[in-house]
Amino acid sequence: MTVIDTDCIRLIVKATKNVTGEGTHELHVPSLNDTDKNAVRACIETGYVSSDGPQIEEFETAIKNFTRADFAIAVNSGTSALHVALICVGVRADHEVLIPSLTFAGTGNAALYSGAKLNFVESCINPLGIDIQKLAKYLKTETSKCSKGNTINKATGRHIKALVPVHLFGHISNIDNLLQICEEYNLALVEDAAEALGSFYNGIHAGLFGNCGILSFNGNKTITTGGGGCVITNDPHIAMQARHISSTSKIPHSYEYKHDAVGFNYRMPSINAALGVSQIARLKNFLDDKHILFKAYKRSFSNVSSVELYEHHSTGSNYWLQTLVLEKANHQNWRSLMKRFHENNLRARPIWNPLHSQPPYRNFTFMDLSQTEDLALRIVNIPSSCYLANHLR
Repeated sequence: MTVIDTDCIRLIVKATKNVTGEGTHELHVPSLNDTDKNAVRACIETGYVSSDGPQIEEFETAIKNFTRADFAIAVNSGTSALHVALICVGVRADHEVLIPSLTFAGTGNAALYSGAKLNFVESCINPLGIDIQKLAKYLKTETSKCSKGNTINKATGRHIKALVPVHLFGHISNIDNLLQICEEYNLALVEDAAEALGSFYNGIHAGLFGNCGILSFNGNKTITTGGGGCVITNDPHIAMQARHISSTSKIPHSYEYKHDAVGFNYRMPSINAALGVSQIARLKNFLDDKHILFKAYKRSFSNVSSVELYEHHSTGSNYWLQTLVLEKANHQNWRSLMKRFHENNLRARPIWNPLHSQPPYRNFTFMDLSQTEDLALRIVNIPSSCYLANHLR
C-alpha cells in the first residue's frame, strides 16, 4: 500500500473533472424545475401550508407506492424520523443502542433524544457498513442474556435494545447477517436509510428489512422536500404509534386538545409535502442519472492508482453520493487532496469524523474502532448532483 502523493492527487482531481467538466460543482444540489415551483405555489394558494393539508397524505401514498411499504409517516426531518422510530421499538432511558461510529451526527443524536446510551460498533469497507465479524464477536464475548432473554452489556449492566445500521451513501450492506444477529440477541433493527431512497436488495426497499426504517428528504438527498423525513414500516402498531407521537400525541378530536402521552411536534408541513409529491414523480429519472454518473466516474478512475471508486456488491444501490476510497492516507495528504479539490472548484468532502472521537459522544461505550479511524481518512465523496449526467448520456 502506498500513501497518495502529489502526482496521485493531481490525477484524482483530473479524473473527477473529466466527468464534471469545468466550472464550480457542489457535492450535491437538488434538481428543481418549474413543476416543483408550481406545486409549491398551488399549495400556498390553498392556504394549507401547515401540517393538515391533503398534500401530506398524497406524499405518503407516493412513498408507499415506490418503496412498497405498508405504512409511511412523513415528518420534518430524518433525525426526527429516527427518534420516533426508536421510541416505537421500545428504546427508553438507560437502554443502549448499537450504532456505527462512522455516521452523521443525527444517527447518534436521535438515540440520545430517546434517553438511550450509545454503543459504537466497527465499520468495514467491503462491503461498506457495519463489520459483522467484529460485532458478532463483541456480542458473544461482552454481553450476556438475562432471564427475560434481553441482551445485557456486561461492562455497563445496561440492556442493549436496538441495532441501527446505516446504509451509507445509499448502499444496503450486510442486511442478512444483521437480521440474524438481531434475532439471536433479541435486538430491534431500525434502519437508518436516510440516504437510501431508491435502494433495493432482493426486491425489498432499504428500511423494510427490520422493524422499521427511516428516510430523509433534506436538500441534498436524491429527492427533497426542503427539509423532511419519513418512517417506513410494515408493522401496523409501529405505524400507528409513530403517527401519534409525531403529532404531539394528540387524541383526534375536531376541537378539543387532549394528549395521552408526551409527544413531539414533528409533522411535515404541507408545503414541504407538495414539493415532495412533485419530486418523487421524477425519482426514477434521478436514479438513472445516478447510475450514469457512477459509470462515467468508474471509467475515468479505472487507470488512477492508489484510489478506487466504491462499487456496491449488488445492483440495488441508488448511488446517492459517488465515493472514492483511497488505498492509504494520512492526515497530511488527506488535507492536501481536499485542498486541491476545492482549489479546482470541486466541493468534495471527506466522510464524517467518527462520532466516538467528538466531544459530545466520547464518554460512551465502544469496541475497537481502528478500522473506522482508518476509513475516516480514506473515504471521500465527490460531486454527485443529477445534472452532471446531462452531458454524459
